[in-house]
Amino acid sequence: MLVAGDAAADESRESPRLTPTGNGTYAIDDLVTTAHVAPDGTLRFDDKSDFAVEPAVPWDLAAWARDPYRDQRAAPTAELARHLTAVPGACDRWGDPLCDPTPGRVLPSLSGDGVVLPLARGRADGSAALQRLLVGDPYASRKLKLVDATREERAARGAVYRDAQLRRSAELVDATLVAAWASTTDPAARREALFELWDDCAESEDAIGEAGARARQLIVGFIRARLPPSSADAFSRAEIARLDARRTSREHFDPYR
Repeated sequence: MLVAGDAAADESRESPRLTPTGNGTYAIDDLVTTAHVAPDGTLRFDDKSDFAVEPAVPWDLAAWARDPYRDQRAAPTAELARHLTAVPGACDRWGDPLCDPTPGRVLPSLSGDGVVLPLARGRADGSAALQRLLVGDPYASRKLKLVDATREERAARGAVYRDAQLRRSAELVDATLVAAWASTTDPAARREALFELWDDCAESEDAIGEAGARARQLIVGFIRARLPPSSADAFSRAEIARLDARRTSREHFDPYR
């Protein structure tokens, strides 16, 4: 048997909807912020303004100009739902509680001698603006709930994205090597660029680290093919020692080892 507490628990576990926005990105449209989800699952917030105004004129302004009172008159009985006509006198007058008012209708003035045309509507949250100015983000806890509520879904999407990137790592590394080589004809600049690419490879103990190790193998192979030890433009032993001394990687740099 489902009780009220169970329903509340199920509702609290429901993840906000991630709406696709193209190129593997998603968004969550919240009342006070828009959360942008990158393909790797990371989240970025774009807060909505604390003050907002939007037009609120009737949909058909020309029709209103011809007859400002058109929405205040009762509809012909033939146009009413049958369950309303079953009640004697129902919807004979505008504003009858049994009749739903038309959205965007022209409102009667307080004096009863005219009409009020709504031109704009909006919201103003002065307390949030003041807290933002003096204390910090007024919606920090709300954003944290969005982060927690979407964590599993974002992690799953990020894992799919990273797997796809890893599968393409060899292709990407090869394209990067070719581009770096073509960007200059200076041998010293080429060697420097190849070392930087080698030093940037990941060394973590996971799938990303495995991709980094494969990338290093490709870079070393590229160096040996384009700059063999016997060539005039090869890395010298002194240059290898100098570059190795400034590496950020755990592994030592020696492409000819």
